[in-house]
Amino acid sequence: MEYVTVQSVLFIKPHCVPIMAELLQKDILEDEELGMDQENRLDVEQMIELLEKHDFKKLKEELESVHPVDIVDALEELDKKQRILIFRLLAKEEAAEVFTDMNSDMREDLINALTDSELEEVMEEMYVDDTVDVLEEMPANVDGAFLIGKTWRIPENAEKPERSNKKKEQPITLLDILQEQKASKYSGGIYHKTQIDLTYNSNHIEGSRLTHDQTRYIFETNTIGVEKEVLNVDDVIETANHFRCIDMIIDNAKAVLTEKFIKELHLILKSGTSDSRKDWFAVGDYKKIPNEVGGMDTALPEEVADKMKTLLTEYNGKEEKNFEDILDFHVKFERIHPFQDGNGRVGRLIMFKECLKYNIIPFIIEDNLKMFYYRGLKEWNNEKGYLTDTCLTAQDKYKAYLDYFRIAY
Repeated sequence: MEYVTVQSVLFIKPHCVPIMAELLQKDILEDEELGMDQENRLDVEQMIELLEKHDFKKLKEELESVHPVDIVDALEELDKKQRILIFRLLAKEEAAEVFTDMNSDMREDLINALTDSELEEVMEEMYVDDTVDVLEEMPANVDGAFLIGKTWRIPENAEKPERSNKKKEQPITLLDILQEQKASKYSGGIYHKTQIDLTYNSNHIEGSRLTHDQTRYIFETNTIGVEKEVLNVDDVIETANHFRCIDMIIDNAKAVLTEKFIKELHLILKSGTSDSRKDWFAVGDYKKIPNEVGGMDTALPEEVADKMKTLLTEYNGKEEKNFEDILDFHVKFERIHPFQDGNGRVGRLIMFKECLKYNIIPFIIEDNLKMFYYRGLKEWNNEKGYLTDTCLTAQDKYKAYLDYFRIAY
């Protein structure tokens, strides 16, 4: 027996054909528009990049091809200053649509920032219903405010009532910026500068013979150029390790200072060095053999654990630490000298971390301040001003970096 496959057929009445064709065409057009919307969807990162480069011409051109709803979505990811800059680049009709789709908080920010003429242009481009909706959301209880046509007139010196549930913007700190630039692998910013300068200077104080340029090459390219000179392998390894230590203090800046954290810094710093292959050298742990620093005795190996616990208990017992508290901890840490080697670098990393934690401008002890720094450590009990003034001088240098990168402090 033979079987015949019969395909089902959809029969359409003749008078329905034009309607079906119209609906099909509409679906095709909607699909095309959706595809175009996806293509024209605004890249927020690109927008921020163009803002930072002050390439407003290109940014304005990019905005012209983006749907107002997508612009509003993008604006929600920006800060207030960036929103205002973007809004001022929009064409009048587009600005009116964007303004209509915004939430009330974003509108308030714009109303406070725009001039009367700018605001009037936006309102005039809006449909009447949209204008009424917006005006109903605007605070009518502002002293001296009055309505002319579609536009509210608010005196410049009028105090607008604060929204009870308005989210307060948190100030951006140096730590926030360092963490952001580290995460995004941003090159040429304060994170990049800090990595190179702190690593070069802290290692140089301890005898590293690498130059500033060689330190920079290692950070930027993970290579080093050598011509007619001999390099100490430990210098190269400790430089690469120090970069990782800085990442660690940035990532954990808000954490409580503990023995475990301090030991981990030492482990990272000294891993892979020739010291790590010595039986008597404890990498990531306290010293086994007595040592001295600057001709002064330090804590004996059997005393280190107890002295470190006491120091950390005393330091962490203070709720808020100031500049002097951080320096005092550093002096006591260096006098204990808990590790066989690497105490100076670990100690300076701790100072940098604690400054970031308590929003104190950090500092880098450079080679020209080395002798003043050593004198300050030695004379702390008699005269705190020596070390304080040295570190404040170093802090002024770091402030100059912040000024250059336009970072508020």
